[in-house]
Amino acid sequence: MNDSQQSLWQELQTKGLVSGELAAPVMPESPWYVRLLVGFSGWLAAGFMLGFFIAGFEFVFENPGVAIVLGAAMIGLAYKILQGVTESDFKNQFALAISFSGQGLGAFGIFYHLDSLQGFSWTIAAVVQAGLAWYMPNSLHRLCSTVIASISICIALAFGHFYFIQVGLLMAAVAFVWLRELDWLELHGKIKPIAYGLTLALIYQGNSSQVTKEMMDVLLSDNLTKGMLDSPWLGELLMGLVMLGTVWTLLKQQQKTQSLQITGAVMVVTLLLVLVSLEAHGITIGIMILLLGYANGNRMLTGLGIVSLLFDISAYYYRLDVSLLEKSKLLALMGLLLMAVRVVIHVWQSRIREAGHA
Repeated sequence: MNDSQQSLWQELQTKGLVSGELAAPVMPESPWYVRLLVGFSGWLAAGFMLGFFIAGFEFVFENPGVAIVLGAAMIGLAYKILQGVTESDFKNQFALAISFSGQGLGAFGIFYHLDSLQGFSWTIAAVVQAGLAWYMPNSLHRLCSTVIASISICIALAFGHFYFIQVGLLMAAVAFVWLRELDWLELHGKIKPIAYGLTLALIYQGNSSQVTKEMMDVLLSDNLTKGMLDSPWLGELLMGLVMLGTVWTLLKQQQKTQSLQITGAVMVVTLLLVLVSLEAHGITIGIMILLLGYANGNRMLTGLGIVSLLFDISAYYYRLDVSLLEKSKLLALMGLLLMAVRVVIHVWQSRIREAGHA
């Protein structure tokens, strides 16, 4: 706002043509392709800078301790840049690239130092990423750090003989965050990207659990693998309890508009759905995300639930260890149960309308 604009506004006020204070000028938003090019330029600049360090300071990769220190310094620099950025796509993307490069250097140093304690290394990586998810003043950085932290803690659990509870714990975290979303309105800027990061990590783990299991079987020795594979029922139990708890909480939030019979019917159908999906537990993940998205009125979360459900059904249908007939029967039974839930909801809504007219 310059002096000429201010003087013109005061003259208009004197003539009674306008009132109030002169509004600050609104800068038009750049087109998406310009923002994309500027963001790419930020990553390109950061890549050149990292290449300079690699070419000119080769000793960094020969000394893991120096790599950790340099990585921490790069993360600190990215934090300072992001802390002062408002609407600069170049600076935002440049800072993100610097931060991820620093995280890569730090991870190299940590895993090199703790080569014999890989489970502990993944735990440290999860803690560091969790800290970055909370403190870094950038939504995309928080989302990415949450995904990396979630996957890291899952791998650490696998090294600690707790492979089968990974997905169940992630389900519990996702349900807890989205069900309590309204309780943290003052922290909305931090919680929302973290919640989406947990959801994406859950979808990934749910759809890649079999592949991850085979990888861990190769990585871990026989004595570790034996203990890890002795209790697969524990993970199924945890996932079922999380699903039942989520449905119960959603019903409890609507307790003034529902009867005890409707509540019981929904819980019974949910329990049957959990039992039927024991052979295809990923389907339960998609249904839970879909329910949370619909209950919160969140279209993005609802869409993620639909995508997860489609991936889960496809992954189960193309499994080679189960015959096509068995898979078709299970999917048909789950479809009937879901239609039963729809009937229960329809009856519930009809009774609510009748009570309202009465």
